Amino acid sequence: MNLTINPHWSNNIKNTIFYVGISLIKLPIGLLVFPYYSKNLSSYDFAALGFFGAIATYSTPLLALNLYNYYMYSYNQCSELENKRIARTLISFLIIYDIFMATIIWAVLSIYLNLTGSAFNSYPLALVVLLTSSLSMAIRFWNIELRFKNKSISYFFLNLIILLSVTTLSFIFIVFFRLGALGKLLPLMLVQFVVFITYYSKYIKNFSLHKPIIIDAIKYSLPLTIAGIVSLPLITLDKFLLERYHDYHEFGIFMLANEIVNYFALVLGSIFQAFQPDIYRHINNNNKKELLNTWIIIIVIFTTTFIIFNVLSPHLINYITAGKYNTAIKYVNKISFSVLMVTISYIFSQSLFALGYTKITILNSIMFMIISIILYYFFIRWWKYDGAIYAKALIYMIISLVLLLQIKFRNSTFMLKFR
Repeated sequence: MNLTINPHWSNNIKNTIFYVGISLIKLPIGLLVFPYYSKNLSSYDFAALGFFGAIATYSTPLLALNLYNYYMYSYNQCSELENKRIARTLISFLIIYDIFMATIIWAVLSIYLNLTGSAFNSYPLALVVLLTSSLSMAIRFWNIELRFKNKSISYFFLNLIILLSVTTLSFIFIVFFRLGALGKLLPLMLVQFVVFITYYSKYIKNFSLHKPIIIDAIKYSLPLTIAGIVSLPLITLDKFLLERYHDYHEFGIFMLANEIVNYFALVLGSIFQAFQPDIYRHINNNNKKELLNTWIIIIVIFTTTFIIFNVLSPHLINYITAGKYNTAIKYVNKISFSVLMVTISYIFSQSLFALGYTKITILNSIMFMIISIILYYFFIRWWKYDGAIYAKALIYMIISLVLLLQIKFRNSTFMLKFR
């Protein structure tokens, strides 16, 4: 019996393995080096990493303006020469713009930290974080180009080199030079700088600005940028509210717990990526039964993974923290439940996008922002760190419910306005 595999499917499988593979490699590498980080980082260091990580999240849409989405949008519509011209223009524009915007963000943050009496300083950590966010434009554009050209192997090894370089430098800076939180943040900035110089010299080569491209890119990306900024309280507001209590030891334990749960989130994200094409295929084929079955399968796998993680978490925490921060267990299992709720909401948001209702993103972002601000404010005021976890879980339960209702009533007059 002669079995043959469609070359198209074979190529897709190969590309998927290399694209998803880099995310999966992060898991064992992280588990290998994290105990050494725990031994050499204080709770204050973990608090600083969590807080300035939130600053990075806030600054990214302001610095990137989602212009890489425009690059993806236009890539298949343009010739290779035109794509290079677009990339050159967008990178050149972002260099000028980011110098201006990063300075404003840094100045506002400095004033905020002084007014609130924070123990954190805007120098050097905030400066490192902002430079890293700006320099990351290169890897974003480079990765897009490699993916659209189906150069999955080049994509894999480029990102593997970056991952290994950052990990090696972090290990040296934290364990041997004992630079604390700076030792964790500085390597990524240095590696992103090298990537930026390499990408610029290889692909951009010269500074160039074309006004029509800039205007068209901003028009396309502005709604996405606004939606991204509006949705930020969902992700990071809890960190800013908790930092105001100035209990940096407990804040550090809380942020360490979040860092540990990120491994659980990474596993759920990889599982979701495996099923994501099925969601789009069933919606395109209008196969409601198979779509529902896919939803159920994903949620069952997510829940099973959640139970396994909670059973193993005491041993995992003892290993990852080298027995130094076992008290993080009081937050880890609770946070893992909120992450479960977050990931389940992705199922429905992706389903809504696949149905073509992308225009409702801004409306949803505004609605969810208001809900998150109210819940985070009162829950943290009442229960502090536990309140932040409860609020996040409840917020994403509400989000899932709203998205489900929008999917169910997608043919209503109201919903059709956003298609």
